[in-house]
Amino acid sequence: MKSLKCFFIFVISVMLLTQILLIESATAQPRFGIGANGGFAKPFNDYPHTSLALSGGVLGRYILSDRFNLSLGVGFSRLTDENTEFLSYLNQVDLKANFNLLPEGVFIPYVSLGMGAFSFQYFSQSKPAGYEYTRIPTTSEANEGETFYDGSFIIGGGVDLFVTPKIAITALADYRFTTGDDIDGFNNQDTKGSKDGYLNARFGLTYYLGERGAAQMDEDLLALERVEFGEVEDDILSQLESGDAFPSMENQPGGGAPALQSRYNELNQNIELKQREINDLQQDLGYKDQKIADLENELQKGGGSLRAGAFSSATGSFSDNYQQALQVYYAKNYMDAINHFQDLKNRFPDHKLASNCDYWIGECYFGMANYKMAIQAFQNVFTHSFSYKKDDATLMLGRCYMKLNDYENARNFLQELLNKYPDSEYVGKAKEWLNRIG
Repeated sequence: MKSLKCFFIFVISVMLLTQILLIESATAQPRFGIGANGGFAKPFNDYPHTSLALSGGVLGRYILSDRFNLSLGVGFSRLTDENTEFLSYLNQVDLKANFNLLPEGVFIPYVSLGMGAFSFQYFSQSKPAGYEYTRIPTTSEANEGETFYDGSFIIGGGVDLFVTPKIAITALADYRFTTGDDIDGFNNQDTKGSKDGYLNARFGLTYYLGERGAAQMDEDLLALERVEFGEVEDDILSQLESGDAFPSMENQPGGGAPALQSRYNELNQNIELKQREINDLQQDLGYKDQKIADLENELQKGGGSLRAGAFSSATGSFSDNYQQALQVYYAKNYMDAINHFQDLKNRFPDHKLASNCDYWIGECYFGMANYKMAIQAFQNVFTHSFSYKKDDATLMLGRCYMKLNDYENARNFLQELLNKYPDSEYVGKAKEWLNRIG
C-alpha cells in the first residue's frame, strides 16, 4: 500500500507543472469556468467480473488559450464487483491538461492528460476465486475502513457542447492508472505484473464566468481595424495637407549664387523624399484596395456582397457583422456603412465594441463632409461606460471643428487629447494640427 508520500509527490509535481504552464502563457487572457458532473466508474483489477458504480465531482477550468486549458477536479468514485465481494470508496483530486481539437465553435472535442491523488477506504468479504494474491497487511480485515492514499496517471478526452455562450454540456471519459495494486485489497502485481486501474465516464454542465472568448474576440477586431483600416488615408491626407514647412530664404546670410544653389539642391532632395513616401503610401492603398476586391469576389461567389444594403444575416455574430460593416465603410459606401453600424449597435447595445459603432458612424459622416452629424456621432462615443475609441473620437472632434473653421473648439479638443490621453498613438497628429491652426 502506498503511503502519504505519494500524495506529497503529487502535490509538488502539480505545483511545478502549474508554474511552468503559467510562465509559458503569461500573455494569455485568463478565463474561468466551473462545472459539476456525474456518471459511473468501472474498476479493472484482480476481480474478473467488476461492476459499474456511481462517480461524480466538481471542477474548475483555467482557460489559457483557444487550444489549451487546465482543469482541477475534486470528486468521488465507488468501485465494486458484481457480487459486492469488495467495495472501495475513493475521494479524488486531479489536475488535467486539456487540448482542444477545434479552436472555436459550439462543438469542441478535446483530449486530456493528467495526474491525480486519491484517498480510499476498502471493505472485503472474500478473495477473488482462482487468483494468486498476497494479502496486504494494511488492508487486512483488521484495517478495513481505514483511509489509505495512492496516486494515478490519467488519459482520456471529452467534448463540450455550448448551448449558450456561457454554458456547455460536457461529456468526458478517462482511464486512471493507479500507482499501486491495492484498491481491491489484493496485491498480485508480482505474479500478474499488472496494477489496478479504473474507468470514469461522466456527463455534466460547465458555466464560464464572462462571455467565452470575448476578450480575445475584442482584441482580434481591434487588430483588424489597425491592420485593415490603419489610418492609411489619414496619413496620406496629413502629409499632403501639411508637408514639412520649408525654412524661409529671407534674411538668410550669404544669399548669393552659391547659397541659392545649395538651397535649390536641398529643396530637390526634400521633394524626392516626399515623392518616395507618397509612392509607398499609394502602394499600400493599392494593396488594400486589391484585398477588398478579392474579399468581395469571394462573397459574391457565395451569394453576398461587401456593398450589400443590409446584413447577410440578421442573427449573425457581432464579430462577423462588424467586420462586414468595416469593409463597407472602407469601400466608401458611407450610407450603407452607417446603416450597418446603427443596426449592429441596436442589436448588441451592451457589447464592448458598441462604442466603436458610434465612432465609425462619425467617420462615415466625416467622409461625406457632414461635419455637424460627425460631431454628434463622435460625442456619442463618450456616452458608453467603456470604449476603446475615446482618444480617436477626441482627435476627430478636433478635426471636425477645424473643417468648420471653429478653431477655438478645435484647439480645445486637440489639447484635451494631449492632456487626457498622453500615451495615445495620436499625440503626434494632435500636436501637428495644433501647430497648424496656431
